[in-house]
Amino acid sequence: MSATPQLPIPEPDLRALLQQFKLEIFASLNCHQWGVIKGFNSTKQTVTVQIAVTRQVPVDQGGQAAYQSKAYPLLVDVPVFIPSGGAGYLTFPITAGDICLVLFNDRDFDQFWATGNIQDPNSGRMHDLSDGLAIVGFRTAAHPLASYDTAQVVLALNQTQIVLGTKIGIQNASLSLLTALTNLVNTLKGWVDTRGDTPNAATLTALNARITDFQNLLQ
Repeated sequence: MSATPQLPIPEPDLRALLQQFKLEIFASLNCHQWGVIKGFNSTKQTVTVQIAVTRQVPVDQGGQAAYQSKAYPLLVDVPVFIPSGGAGYLTFPITAGDICLVLFNDRDFDQFWATGNIQDPNSGRMHDLSDGLAIVGFRTAAHPLASYDTAQVVLALNQTQIVLGTKIGIQNASLSLLTALTNLVNTLKGWVDTRGDTPNAATLTALNARITDFQNLLQ
């Protein structure tokens, strides 16, 4: 009986092996991910986050390798970034549905987060889902700001705004500070006392000068 011919064994490809090893390392790392806020703890200043993409998990389908899309687990107690320095800080009303960027720390930061003291990590975790930090404020292409002011700094909550430019603007949905102050001065200009006297010319000039001051400062 003749021997069954054997297929040639390919020579090992070191480049392909290293490439595959590199991909496996990359697949095991968590660097940063888009996330959607599911809840905010204002006391602890932490958020619960759902990673905004799914992951491909290998499954066995009748002896054939396949992949299935699965959601990441919810990330809980994720510290949220608060712009601050010294005794100053700026807070925003973080709400479920807000978009954030989650950065995964190189090492376990539980001990530092709990105490604020430099010390050994609590475990050997590296780039782990448990060590995320959330930066809130990104917006997707589907929900950009309706009107981005490219010339001034704007702090807004719905229709209430503080605007910083060559002038200062403070307003809500119905009134601006400039309008309110102008209305006040105009009311004083028309003031009549119990004797029937109205402001004299010098007083009217001074009141008009105040309106000019407000107009130069406010918008």
